[in-house]
Amino acid sequence: MKYLLLPLVLSACMSPSDKQIAAPIIVRPISYNVPAPAKGIVTVAVYGFSDLTGQRAGSTLSAAVTQGAENYLIDSLKNFSKGKWFRVVERKGIDNVVRERQIVKTSRESLDKKDDLPPLMYAGIIIEGGIVGYDTNVKSGGDGARVFGVGTKASYTTHIVTVSLRTVSVASSEVLNTIIVEKQILSYSENTTVMKFFDMDTKTLEIETGINTNEAPSYAVRRAISKGVYELVLDGKKKGLW
Repeated sequence: MKYLLLPLVLSACMSPSDKQIAAPIIVRPISYNVPAPAKGIVTVAVYGFSDLTGQRAGSTLSAAVTQGAENYLIDSLKNFSKGKWFRVVERKGIDNVVRERQIVKTSRESLDKKDDLPPLMYAGIIIEGGIVGYDTNVKSGGDGARVFGVGTKASYTTHIVTVSLRTVSVASSEVLNTIIVEKQILSYSENTTVMKFFDMDTKTLEIETGINTNEAPSYAVRRAISKGVYELVLDGKKKGLW
């Protein structure tokens, strides 16, 4: 009978946070409030934001960092300072835009409509860059203790992701400014163990509970990109770019 109670004991050891750990998390961009540019809203183009690290997740073929970082970059630009700074034009999916415009043009011609679509918007600045570094186990450590069969142990590991951003003038191809930003990724583990001997020390009951908290690399990339956009804006203001 006492062995049947073991699952109930283990369940009771779980904290409420352990049971809620699978709840969905909504990640929101960092909110910056910078006065609007003196020269007016800046029109920019993003062609891509590649993973240049070549890192893989363990022994798998999956990449260690997100392959869709350009989506984070576009989101950071569009929402920077409540949308007062950047107008982003589509470039990665420009073929789809051109095809759709051709469909519209053909449809209008079949209906004898003479009005044409306005020309595509062009950008004065291209924002380039990528994820240039993903360094694992940069720092790790921990501690623990056990007294009379009761013990606890905690450990942590730190990784670093590095992103690079630069602005390029379409008119001259000059690199106007460049920023490199690092963001730490923290993994934390905490475990508690209880060991009890009974029945003349011939049988052992051991209970162990713990929790691992791992910051998602994609979240760190997003935060680094948001910080990089902020640094680009400040650097550009100092240089009189906008």
